[in-house]
Amino acid sequence: MQALTETLACPAIGLTMNRIISYNRQLIQPRILDRSLHPRTFFTGSIYSAVNGHGVSPDVPSSARVVIGGGGIVGSSVAFHLAERGWTDVTLLEQGRLTCGTTWHAVGLVGQVRDTLSTTKLMGYSRQLYKELDKEYGVGLKECGSITVAQTPDRMTLLRRSHAIAKAAGVESTLVTKSEIQKLCKWIRTDDIQGGLWIPGDGALTAPDLAMAYSKSAKSKGVQIIEGVKVNKINTLDGMVSGVQTSHGDISCEYFVNCSGQWSKNLGQMSEPSVNIPQHPLEHFYIVSQPIEGLDRMMPVVRDYDGLIYAREWSGGIMTGGFEPKGKPVFGETIPDKFEFQLLSEDWDHFQVLMDGILNRFPILETTQIRQFVNGPESFTPDNTWNVGESAEVKNYFVATGMGSNGIAGSGGLGRHMAELITGEPTSVNLSSVDVKRHATQQADIHYLAERCAEVIGRYRLRYPDDQYRTARGLLVSPLHSELMAAGACFGEDSAYEKPLWFSKNNDPYNAARGTFGKPSWLEPVRAEYMACKADVGVFDVSCFTKIEIKSPGCEALDALQTLACSSISSKEGEVSKTGMLNIHGGFELICDVITTSNNSFILLCPSTQKVRCITWIRRHIPTTVEVNDISEKYAALHLIGENAINILSDVTDEKITISPQSSSQVLSIGQLKNITILRQNLAGVAGTTVLVPSEGSSEVYGMLMNTGERFGIKNAGHHTLRLLQTENNCPQWLRDFTSRDTPLVTGMADMVGYQKESFIGKEAIVKANKPNACIVCLELQDFSVEEDSWVWGGEPIYCDDTIAGSVSSTGFDFSSDTVLCMGSVSIPRDKLKDRLFQVDVSGKSYKAVLK
Repeated sequence: MQALTETLACPAIGLTMNRIISYNRQLIQPRILDRSLHPRTFFTGSIYSAVNGHGVSPDVPSSARVVIGGGGIVGSSVAFHLAERGWTDVTLLEQGRLTCGTTWHAVGLVGQVRDTLSTTKLMGYSRQLYKELDKEYGVGLKECGSITVAQTPDRMTLLRRSHAIAKAAGVESTLVTKSEIQKLCKWIRTDDIQGGLWIPGDGALTAPDLAMAYSKSAKSKGVQIIEGVKVNKINTLDGMVSGVQTSHGDISCEYFVNCSGQWSKNLGQMSEPSVNIPQHPLEHFYIVSQPIEGLDRMMPVVRDYDGLIYAREWSGGIMTGGFEPKGKPVFGETIPDKFEFQLLSEDWDHFQVLMDGILNRFPILETTQIRQFVNGPESFTPDNTWNVGESAEVKNYFVATGMGSNGIAGSGGLGRHMAELITGEPTSVNLSSVDVKRHATQQADIHYLAERCAEVIGRYRLRYPDDQYRTARGLLVSPLHSELMAAGACFGEDSAYEKPLWFSKNNDPYNAARGTFGKPSWLEPVRAEYMACKADVGVFDVSCFTKIEIKSPGCEALDALQTLACSSISSKEGEVSKTGMLNIHGGFELICDVITTSNNSFILLCPSTQKVRCITWIRRHIPTTVEVNDISEKYAALHLIGENAINILSDVTDEKITISPQSSSQVLSIGQLKNITILRQNLAGVAGTTVLVPSEGSSEVYGMLMNTGERFGIKNAGHHTLRLLQTENNCPQWLRDFTSRDTPLVTGMADMVGYQKESFIGKEAIVKANKPNACIVCLELQDFSVEEDSWVWGGEPIYCDDTIAGSVSSTGFDFSSDTVLCMGSVSIPRDKLKDRLFQVDVSGKSYKAVLK
């Protein structure tokens, strides 16, 4: 066997699957392959020579408006879309040769349907663009269609959800039976499947050729594309990009775009301050068979998520791989600079779980020789979504990376989105959920990333709506974490912060939800928490909330806040101002409560989601004479809802509670602890009382509240209950129901806007957008069986008068009537909602819905 291994360029080439199964343990070569594999030996039709000659030392310009780092599929798409908008003073730098990192070994699948309408539309734009580029340049596009099969009823439910989203997005799709699947693709086994989803417009292409088409088109419009130039440092001045230091000289520039794939995290460290881009490369495996007699070149792309695999036709054979349940992190703190057109070594043992799925779905491969085993690195993020947008640390430093094997299918729409961000245009799709600023700084830890991303790669494993990641937990916790765990908290993770979702006696506080697409397992425990808030008092740990101190010696802090906030900020000590901060388009950048603590000193309380984004916005729009401090970790925060909240607080302090029902705060002592701030705060559409406690004394205060509260019926409550209260009270949630694309008029918060104010950021846009053509609604589903029907989890299409109007963004439950509620944005003016007929498509079943 050793002699055989030494004689083959790739040990498995020429072996059948049966022989590989017998020999796989002896074939492993645990090392990086010394040979460089040029894509021409694997792909055909490449146009590399169209962009840049070789053998000549490259010259870099002294200046460019935009510099793009990375010549893969994403970087070339950004260059293409900037050029399409007339931004041609652009230089793309590639340290090796174009596509040499991940793009050259990408499988090239082009699928359209995703979990939301927004991303499905992004993929649809990409597909249409590829058709146009194929006509002009040839990118190997073939619309062979795709079949996704389901082995289980729950997987079939997911396919029904995908079918509903496809229909709403205008993507042709059909739910098919196993006999229909057999007719569409006769080479696959079908006796063990429930059914499938057929999308005739899906297909595949040649990834390097698509990247070269982008590059060639951009170059023809004036973009400079230079190979063999390494980016060594991003220069900054006053917190903004000022230039790029390269291996061949310096380039001054206004914008830098990090599209360097697996090198992106390391490149983010090459600026002052450094840019946080949490992601980690993992090994990704697939094989290519020898040609199979009679195999149709237009064989559909096959996805068998339950078998963990995908497959497509390639040069008369089958190219097939997948995503194993636990991945293999590769490299470490740094990625080798010269890892170009290279693969990692074969690991047939690790591939075994995928091979099982491959042979089960494609029995013909048992006796087919294998031409190529490919193991190439792919980068994944801690939550398995992209890293996109402007960085928090450096202005005009943009990021587009962490594609997680979705770069080919999404490169067109993503490139357009990035070009829109850079040029300041309104964006075509909402990608707020993948904003790179969602990450906590602690998530850059290499050990955390290696552990988490090894789980993340298992993207084909059936994930339920309430699933939590099991690895790398407990990175960021409340000062009350131990007490909450002892009380039975079931935690969920949000940007690595552990939040109690609900309370129940359990042995697995980080992963307590039972997987289901129906009635959630936590509904009954949450019912008890909800009733406590209605009749007695519920206490919520909201320590995850962002807390920002803003102060100045003079009136600068107040003046700055008046410019930032869309409503007036009180200068009176103890007052609390509920407000929002808008961008120049009139959309919300954040919602916050501003506590005036003393003369020209304030504390802002903001939602926990995307803490970094909130702080970044404030710091970038406030004078340097004003001090801005993140004090989130200095304080724990407890929120009390219920008629007995003030009674409990009165019993634990010797001081008289004087806060008003609406908008005031008070500093008092509880026990031996001083400087505890209490304030009236509306977190769930109902008035509540928030207690800010210095972290070191939080355990004592929590214990006193719980002990005293026993006779008042106090009960711990989690963020699921808070969310249900918000939905019940028609209270949209920041970054769940609305984002920076939505104005106060759309969200129903027009009363927050101080039109009488002389000026504030976004006022001009708000005044012009007098009657927006969209609004956020809360709907109550009719004839819905709580026990039997598939639940509403978010992303479901909303129809109005039989026309697609929007999609569900968050869900709730009215315990008083046992009915399901859902909230979402619809493309209907608010004054036109009356007498409209709404329906919500839940896993293929349409339910009538009425406005709540």
